[in-house]
Amino acid sequence: MSLLIIFVKEVAVGSGRMPIGRRERAKKDKHERIMTAARELFVEQGVSGVTTQQIAGRADVAIGTLYRYASTKAELLIMVQNEKFAAAIDDGLAAADAAVGQGVLEESSLSSVP
Repeated sequence: MSLLIIFVKEVAVGSGRMPIGRRERAKKDKHERIMTAARELFVEQGVSGVTTQQIAGRADVAIGTLYRYASTKAELLIMVQNEKFAAAIDDGLAAADAAVGQGVLEESSLSSVP
């Protein structure tokens, strides 16, 4: 009798935890590769100097696969910028939490901010 051990990553879904399957991990990996490739190429060559074919090549995905994630280069740029905005918001929230924890800011003053 052989023993099959399956390793799964878990992600919080609502109040429970659900395992992420191989297909979902592959999709996430492709998405991350596409985003990394787009971000790097936009920095290296500028947005106008990059083609979606170059992004697909750097991400090691077919052009059709790239279009499943973003239908245009402009959409890729928006996705890259949204990641930056989300990271900045997370950093700001973490800094605010740290400031509240250190007594720098009063929690009551934060609740009055619109």
